[in-house]
Amino acid sequence: MLLLLANSEAGRFLLGIKGNYPVTKVTPNSYHQLVDFQKDKPIFQATFYTSNRVAKILLLPLAKMDIMEQEFKRIQDKYEAFLHYSELEKRNYKYPQVYLASPETFNPGSGVQNRLYYDAAASWAAARDAASGGGATQINLIARVNFIDPNWYISRVGECFNTASLDNDIDVTAAVIEFYINYIADADSADTDIVSFNPTNPASLVAADYNKSKHGTTPYASKSLATTLIDTYNAWTLNKAGRDAVNLTGYSNYSVRSSRDTDDAPPTGRDQIGGDNNNSGNPEKLIVTYGAGPVGVKTLNELAIASIKTVNDVAVGSIKTIQDAS
Repeated sequence: MLLLLANSEAGRFLLGIKGNYPVTKVTPNSYHQLVDFQKDKPIFQATFYTSNRVAKILLLPLAKMDIMEQEFKRIQDKYEAFLHYSELEKRNYKYPQVYLASPETFNPGSGVQNRLYYDAAASWAAARDAASGGGATQINLIARVNFIDPNWYISRVGECFNTASLDNDIDVTAAVIEFYINYIADADSADTDIVSFNPTNPASLVAADYNKSKHGTTPYASKSLATTLIDTYNAWTLNKAGRDAVNLTGYSNYSVRSSRDTDDAPPTGRDQIGGDNNNSGNPEKLIVTYGAGPVGVKTLNELAIASIKTVNDVAVGSIKTIQDAS
């Protein structure tokens, strides 16, 4: 059901999937698309989130549909009901209102606290070298170093993506981390670095994960604040070491630091980027491009890989029925 919805017009809109590449796999925090075919080898692109965003977006209307069928009557047109309960096309005359006991549990970004910070230290060294920070939160700060006389402030971000849905025999050819940026301050011509990250538990970050020993100093990717754009997604393309950090059996962990923090160079003022977080409509994401399957594979589910443009004979993005899906 979730895979079919992810290929439907409504599902792709809710998930923010653009273009016509078919979705071939759906997990709670990711979707995978077939994007190319090179030398008898399919090329896929997977988009990962730090929360179970995909499942939560699609499961909310499905949960209401299930209650509708249990308490009222069998749904005849499930796609129409999905449109209604996802609030894309309301049909109040046909479907009763359904209230969930704890709707907050379906918040696509709920539970993710990855902004690590240290506030109001008396010296640069005290802020940078602290054994533990002020905590993990979900504010819009991404990478920050700031001096407001007489205090020093540093923020780091731990990005932990569950990438276990990738197959063990794949070849990762590209990896990009994207942030939607809405604020920039650049007092010192600084960069924003993506580096390695070694948290105690990637599924639940804590204040002690601020410790600099858990954050790398060699960038996997770097972007100057001067070239970073506001009110749009910005991409950090990972180098080979960053691609090698993609974990095929668990979490892929990355840290985001100001270059002034990475290089231990005290700022003269504020060097910072801020951006939308998992509780917003523009969450951070890891996009992995990979090749899968042995050379010579030319079909997927008995269809020519190069020509897969439909699901159950319906054009991808135009699916408007889920009647017979299981």
